[in-house]
Amino acid sequence: MTEVSTLELANVVLNAIIALATVATLVWAIRTTREELRSSVEDRQQRDQDRAQEREQDERRQASHVVAWVAQVVNYDELEDPGRHHLVAIGATRTVYLHNASSAPVYDVKVRFR
Repeated sequence: MTEVSTLELANVVLNAIIALATVATLVWAIRTTREELRSSVEDRQQRDQDRAQEREQDERRQASHVVAWVAQVVNYDELEDPGRHHLVAIGATRTVYLHNASSAPVYDVKVRFR
């Protein structure tokens, strides 16, 4: 009977060691997962920041190839006067010219006159 008791005791001790190892493994897995998730979130945030900065630089680079200017175009009409040729200004319009020397299209253009 003492032999059985010793085997049972050894079995209990072995099971306790296995249980402790399992708990330790579980704790390690949870901590590692949390660190990986935190690191993953930080990496994603850094990637998003880098992409935003790259987009902004691309937009600035493209914008440096776009030029706009305003010209006032005067409309004239001919006055009929026998023997003389007269042009009379009858109005003027402002025209906005936009030159895009970049390879990317320009979509959102807003013009305000004061």
